[in-house]
Amino acid sequence: MNFYEALNLQRSATTEEIEEAYRALARKVHPDLNRNDPTPAEARMKLLNRIRETLTDPKRRAKYELELAAGSATTRVESAIDETLRQSRDDVLFWKRVKLTAAAGLVLGLLLGVGFWVHDSMRSKTVGLPLPPPTAPTQAPKAPPAPSLPKAAPAVPRPIQKKQPEVVEFGSSADRVLSIMGKPDQVEELPAQGIRILHYGKLRLVFKNNKLIPGSGIQKDR
Repeated sequence: MNFYEALNLQRSATTEEIEEAYRALARKVHPDLNRNDPTPAEARMKLLNRIRETLTDPKRRAKYELELAAGSATTRVESAIDETLRQSRDDVLFWKRVKLTAAAGLVLGLLLGVGFWVHDSMRSKTVGLPLPPPTAPTQAPKAPPAPSLPKAAPAVPRPIQKKQPEVVEFGSSADRVLSIMGKPDQVEELPAQGIRILHYGKLRLVFKNNKLIPGSGIQKDR
């Protein structure tokens, strides 16, 4: 089965027909509509996006047509499925590492903040202690000592509070994500499902009703 057959289209299909077939299948395979089977659903959606990107881009479609005419194995949906599943597994491992790194960063930031606070408190208490009374001299001084000027207490430097990095969390609004990550490279809209997808290079963030949802991940170069 090739990409055209996966969309139930002829090889002469127009870009509009391809987009229409893509939207119809997206309404069936999108991960938000298949929460009981998230990983295969995400893989199917990635495969569908790959088919759409290949057939709606003139240069990619022309290259695909040449490979299809040559009988290349890469033109078959079965090969694309294997590759997409492999990428999905890599995405899961990647996001696990991202979450662990973010959690470690937050813990380290908290520990540093508490350490600075304790240090500052101890220094403040030490400076505020009263001086001990002077002891009486054992012998009468030959001459009165010159008066000494009181020494000013040394200024206690306050630690620099490190600003903790902002973390994008599930449930964040699109405006919140944009304020942290800036303008995306690409935006996809699925108004009928309330879906909005922001692409930052290989990073793919999916919003449902303006909320960041699980299912976001890496969309690797094809």
